[in-house]
Amino acid sequence: MRAKYLCTEVEKVQESLIAHLAGVKGTDTDDDVENNQFNIAPPIGKLQIWIDNPNAEHFFKKGKEYYLDISEVE
Repeated sequence: MRAKYLCTEVEKVQESLIAHLAGVKGTDTDDDVENNQFNIAPPIGKLQIWIDNPNAEHFFKKGKEYYLDISEVE
């Protein structure tokens, strides 16, 4: 399953960062064809990711979109 998320905020909490993401859903008037495809059967929701690894703390940026791929563990 693939979902698309928008980073709405990155906040500093003590020694960690929290990336806040919201599911992307296009609109009937949205020119973004890909985002409109997520209207068909969107796995949307809200996601918070805690980041403690200094090498990964600059990965999420407010206003950027990210894919979230979910697969079952065998």
